[in-house]
This record gives sequence, C-alpha cells and structure tokens, in this order.
Amino acid sequence: MKAERAEIEKMEKLAAEIERNPLTKKFREEEAAVTLFKRLAAADRIEALRHEAENYGVIQAEVDIMVERLADIERQRQELKTEIGKKRATLMRTRLDIESEINTQEKILYETSDPSIDEAIKFFQDRREILFRKKPDSQTRRTGSNIFAMVKNFVIFSNSNAIEKSLAYCLVCMKKLECMKLIPTLDVNRIDELKRGVPDADEMIETTGEKPFPRINVDPGILLPSNSEMDWKLGKLNKKFQKLMKRI
Repeated sequence: MKAERAEIEKMEKLAAEIERNPLTKKFREEEAAVTLFKRLAAADRIEALRHEAENYGVIQAEVDIMVERLADIERQRQELKTEIGKKRATLMRTRLDIESEINTQEKILYETSDPSIDEAIKFFQDRREILFRKKPDSQTRRTGSNIFAMVKNFVIFSNSNAIEKSLAYCLVCMKKLECMKLIPTLDVNRIDELKRGVPDADEMIETTGEKPFPRINVDPGILLPSNSEMDWKLGKLNKKFQKLMKRI
C-alpha cells in the first residue's frame, strides 16, 4: 500500500511540474486558440447558411407561384379539351346531316334525270362490247438492215393501240354521263359531242422495231458426216474391198 501511494504521489508531483512548465501553458493557449478559431468559423458558416436559406425561401415562393400558375393552365387546358370535344361532336352531327341531305337530293336528281343520258351510256356500253370482240389487225414491213448491229429494221402498222384508246374513251364518257345526271339541265350538245368523239378503232398506228439476224452456225463439225452416215460409208467401202479381193 505504501509503495502504491508513493507512486501516486510521484505521478501527481510530475503532473504538477508539467502544469507549471511554460511550454505546457503555451501549448494549452495554442490549443485554445485553434479551438476558438474552429468555433468562430463554424458560427460564421451557420450564419451564411441561414442567410442562404432565406434566399431559398424566396426561390420556394417563386416555385409555389409557378406551380399555382401551372395548375391554372392545366384547368384551362382541360376546359379547352372539353370544349373541343363538344365542338367536334356538333361538327360530326352537322356533317352527317349535310351528307344525308346531299344524298337525298342526289337521289332526286338521279331518279329524275333525262332518259337520253341512260341511252347515251347504253351507246358507249354497246360500243365497248363491240370493241372487246374486235380482233386487232397488223401489218409488218421490213425497212432495211443494220449489218453493224446485226439487226433487221421493220415497221408495224396495227390498230391494237387504237382499240385500247377507243375502249378507254368510252369508259371515261360513261363516267362523265353519270355525273351529268347531277346537273339540273340537260346538255344535249355535250352528249352528241361525246358520241362523235369516239376514236377510230380501225386507225393503223405505225411503230418501229428491229430483230436480230438469224444465228449462223460456224462450227466446222457440221461439214462432217454424222456417225451413222460414216458407218454406212465404211460398210459400203468394206463390201467393195471384199469383192475386189475375191477377184484377185
């Protein structure tokens, strides 16, 4: 016990001496200065952050105003969409009513159209039937040769294009006559004009063309006899040789 107490007293005396040492005092003063500097810096940072937070409050207020404006815009947008939907529904009903009325009036025009229009349509229908059964006529005339290109030149006179042209014309006229039923007044002159305008299906239209020269076989083997012919000639020659040998 005495030894432990003596050791404790020794340590206490050493600690007292350290505390009385000027270096210890200087160290503690420097340490206190550093601590004070940190605390002052922390206080300054807190004040700056609080000031910055006040600015954030201004920004938050601006954000709140913009959010409210956006909500107003969304309400206006929804109201506008609803109004557009109503207008479209009204437009659709009006359009259907108008189209229905147009169909009714067109039906009246069709049912009361002059019979001469249907007669004219029948005229072109009959003409098309005749043209469908008509056989094209063609004539070919040779006009020369091009030995460098190894082709023969010729001209073809045919009414096939004229028939097709006449068929197409009749179909167009039938459609025009159907449209004439919607015109209140009858245009007799126009109907006569359409009938007179049918293209001549017998018109021979000229087209030019060319054909290659017939292929010439330049194989020299064609000059030689065939195998069967060669066998026949050899057999005949052998018989002559045998007869000759018998005489000898």
